[in-house]
Amino acid sequence: VTVCYYGGKDRIQASAKVTGDSADRLNKLIETAPAGRNPVRPPQSCDASTDTPHPDAVLLTGNRTVRVRFSTCTGRGMDDGARTAQTTRSIVQAIMAPIHTGYSVSGDLPA
Repeated sequence: VTVCYYGGKDRIQASAKVTGDSADRLNKLIETAPAGRNPVRPPQSCDASTDTPHPDAVLLTGNRTVRVRFSTCTGRGMDDGARTAQTTRSIVQAIMAPIHTGYSVSGDLPA
């Protein structure tokens, strides 16, 4: 799995290759993630006007591309063009561990 971290920006900030058991674990987390998008964060905890259209990360796995949003107020979740799924803290950790860069996650993401 190739992880490309954008951090909500329009160009790549960092990238890493995930292999072996870590790649298998990440793929399994993606496949078993709950269907649909994460709920929109409440306005008192997030200013949706600051959201960007760019993903936090893009995963290249096999023959599919998975766009991931976890730091925004709206549109959070994963999308591969055929299926949308919720982003979880476990998925974000598996994506970000090999990147070795800072990131933020709302406390309301499921485990």
